[in-house]
Amino acid sequence: MCTAGDLADILYSGIRSPVDDVVVDLSGVTFLGVAGLNCLLRAERAADERRTGLRIEPGESYPVNRVFSLLRSTLPETLTRAR
Repeated sequence: MCTAGDLADILYSGIRSPVDDVVVDLSGVTFLGVAGLNCLLRAERAADERRTGLRIEPGESYPVNRVFSLLRSTLPETLTRAR
């Protein structure tokens, strides 16, 4: 189980590393709440500021795909283009 704090640590570690792109595989996620979504949105902004690519891969995770489909019109393209 990963909390939003754990997710933030992992995301920012990847964004700060010397790579061009960070891929976030959410295929195993069984719950995505507001804290996790907020984490992804902040990471998207941080990656943009550092000119690092951030790709979100929801896989077949129903909770992730459900949240993304409900919010598709208001989320940044980074979080919605994978599907």
